[in-house]
Amino acid sequence: MMKRFGLMLINIVFPPLGILLLCGPESDMIINCVLFILAVIPSHIHAFYISMTYFHRKSKVRKGQWPGPWKSFIYSEKVQNGGASASQVRKLKQAQQAEGTGEKLVRRLSGRSNGRSSSVGKGGVMSEKIPSRSSSMRSNGVVRQRSQRSHNGRVNGQAVPQRTMSGRSVY
Repeated sequence: MMKRFGLMLINIVFPPLGILLLCGPESDMIINCVLFILAVIPSHIHAFYISMTYFHRKSKVRKGQWPGPWKSFIYSEKVQNGGASASQVRKLKQAQQAEGTGEKLVRRLSGRSNGRSSSVGKGGVMSEKIPSRSSSMRSNGVVRQRSQRSHNGRVNGQAVPQRTMSGRSVY
């Protein structure tokens, strides 16, 4: 916490020094020096962007999470990796990918990945909630009954009204 606060004060007073302390003498420091010479405000914005990215990624690495893909306009590997080594970041990425693959496999095996939830309705008739394919075809959440329909218009032995072209119900 004190390191972050001290770096923020240095970024306010002289941003290239803050970048030098955080990244070392690399291309990010040169970019920040050029921004500081040309205009002071962009140099401050660049310095705060780099320091916030560094501390955010460092907290992710401490939690054992992969810091994420490379951010644009940051060329320091130390900032991109959150202060961790390249091999440590590689291990974190592999662990996260293996964990994600395991979760996908569990979802696929348990049947939660297809977007349908089924339940048993009245009279033991199986009903399922079907997601909408387009708004013009059907509304979202239409419940359709899956059952044995015979040729005479009965569902599970009970008469079911059928609609005619004129909209009347016929048994």
